[in-house]
Order: sequence, then C-alpha cells, then structure tokens
Amino acid sequence: MRDTLSSSDRPLLLVDNDAAFDEFARHWLPRIDGAVVALDTEEDRTWHYHPRVALVQVTIEGEDAILDPVVLGQQRFDAVMEALCLTPSGVILHGGRNDVAGLRRDWGVGPARVLDTQVAARFTGRERFGLSALLEEEFQVEMDKATRRSEWLHRPLTPRQLEYARLDTVWLHELWALLEDQAAESGWADAVEEECTLLAGVAADETTFDPFGWTRIKGMGQRSVTERQRAAALWAWRDGWARQHDMHPVRALPNWAVEQLAIRGPGALRPGSGLRGQLDNHGPDAVEQVRLLLAEPPDLPVTPPRNGSRKPSVPSDTFNARYAALTAWRDETCRETGLEPGWLAPRALLESIARTTATRAEAIASIEGARRWQIARYSDPWLDILQSVS
Repeated sequence: MRDTLSSSDRPLLLVDNDAAFDEFARHWLPRIDGAVVALDTEEDRTWHYHPRVALVQVTIEGEDAILDPVVLGQQRFDAVMEALCLTPSGVILHGGRNDVAGLRRDWGVGPARVLDTQVAARFTGRERFGLSALLEEEFQVEMDKATRRSEWLHRPLTPRQLEYARLDTVWLHELWALLEDQAAESGWADAVEEECTLLAGVAADETTFDPFGWTRIKGMGQRSVTERQRAAALWAWRDGWARQHDMHPVRALPNWAVEQLAIRGPGALRPGSGLRGQLDNHGPDAVEQVRLLLAEPPDLPVTPPRNGSRKPSVPSDTFNARYAALTAWRDETCRETGLEPGWLAPRALLESIARTTATRAEAIASIEGARRWQIARYSDPWLDILQSVS
C-alpha cells in the first residue's frame, strides 16, 4: 500500500500569497491553454449558511497547485477561474456536480468540457465509485478519509489537509485514461460522453429556504395541528437565525430539537434541559424568541401545496402493471450490464415511461429524463412493454 504522502516528491505550488499567485499566472496559465487539466474543489457545506469554495486544486503535466481564495479573496481568482474552465481542452473531475455548481456560484463560470472519472467508473461494472476506493483499487493509494470533513475555511491549513486536497487531483489523469478505455471497450463511450456533457451544464448552486422542509422529519407531518404549527415556526426561525449569524441551519437548531420542541412545547425549555442547552449557546434572545413561538405559534401553512404534476395519461392499473414490468426489465438488464439500477434507469424515468402514451420510438425520445444513450439501447424493449400492457 502506497502511503498518503506518495505525492510529496512532486512539485506543489500553494497559491496563498502574491508571489505564488504571480507565479501561477505566469507559468501555469499558458500551459493550461489547450491542455487537459485535473481539477477539484473543497467546499464548506456544513458550517456556514452559504456554501463557499475554500480551495481549488489543479494538476497538469505532473505538477500540482492549490489555490486559496480564502486567504487571497474570491475576486482575486476571477480571471484565473475563467481560464481554468474555458481554455483547457478538457477538465477532469471526479463526481463533479458540486464542483461545477460551486464554481458557477462563486465565479460565474464552469468547465466547458468535463471528463468525469466517477461517470466513467459507473460504466465499467464496478460496485464502488468513490475516489478513495478507485485510487486504492487501481494505484494502491490510500486517502485520509477522516480529513474529508475538515473545516476547510479555517486557516492555517494543516499539512494533512493540504496532502488530502492534493491527492484529489494527483491521479485523475491516469484514472481517467484507464476508466475511459474500460468504458469504451464495454461499449459505453457515447454514454460517458453524454453524461459528462450534462455535468458541464449543471447550474450554479443556490441556498434556498423550503418552508415545508420540516415535513421531512420522520412522523412530523402526521402530528397535531398545533405541533405542526410549532414545527413550521421553528423551521422558519432557525433559517432566519442561521442566515443572520452565517451558520448552517442545523447548527442553529438540529432537526431532532425541532421535532422535540414542536411536540413538547415551551415547557421543554426549562433551565438545565437538553433542549434549552441547544439554544443557550445562541444567547438569551434566541431562547426567548423560541419560547414565544412555541407558546403562540403563528398561523403558518402546515400542508405542503400539491405540485403541479399532470394527471397520469393511463389508468392506474395500466401504470402499475407497466411499472412492474419495467422494473423487472431493469433488474435483468442490470445483471447483464453490471450497471446500478438507479444509474441505468432511475425510478422517475421508469414512472415517466409507464405513464406515456407513446407507441413509436420517436415519441419515446421525448420522455422526460431519458438520455440518448438509454433511448438508443432500450427504446425497443420499452415499447414492447408499453404495447403488451396497454
């Protein structure tokens, strides 16, 4: 097993000062133009209200750089991010949805062409697709998994954090070459290309408030009206408090505390109680605000509005029979191909197929969520199922 410091003999440029920034601009950006670049980001998604990119890692031609927008400021990297995303012939990511969304959110630009190693791995018959699992399997490199959930906005960064971040891109060129070839040999080159193209189009990440998010707490949606009103009020309070104090909502008030406060009411805030302790850290104002909400919860909506889903275009019996047949088809196809069920054909896609009135392959192509690679391979068995259960 290669240890986690196996990359330490490679050149590393830590861009957290003016001199290093100038060196990156002078010597790296010209080499990036037209090249294939490996890129990764470390984000804070658990401590602060708004996610934020804390590091950007880059590997090209056997050299590694780590860009630090926390120390130098996000705007300092505006032109650099544009060059990193738009001038390479390809940008290798691993499970890059969050990376693309974060880059677009913080810098307004994402990679023009994505080459995603996790996407390619999903078309090779593997059962594990995480980067650490792939590096261990293919290169006998062990990553420090405990460092993954670091507080990446905290400075200074430790050598352990820097080495972990660096390993996210060190092996991506070799890994992409290996997995791309394996997927192509198995006949999935077009699928890999399509999925990578879709990843490149991921929109910017946004923090939004769902006033009915509390209904996802198990059993909360079936409580009494008063308890649900308390839950709705607590949910709105915690979002406002978290936004005001720039903390993740769960750090303002955990879900379990929302549930228990909603059920037990203001009496749960007696001094010394565990629930009171959840709020004492925020100060007396927070305790008093929550006490008032629990005593007299505002008249907030407690029933989520129905989504605008269209009425099924086939009878329910037909839909159910089709869905069962499609699920059986998927199970058999997964055994043949080695693909995950949720990757081969997600449940939402099977439901869309089951309710369609399409009778020709051309109409199948318009089904919401269907990829070209799926239609090219499976429109015939889908049509057979639709025609046999009509």
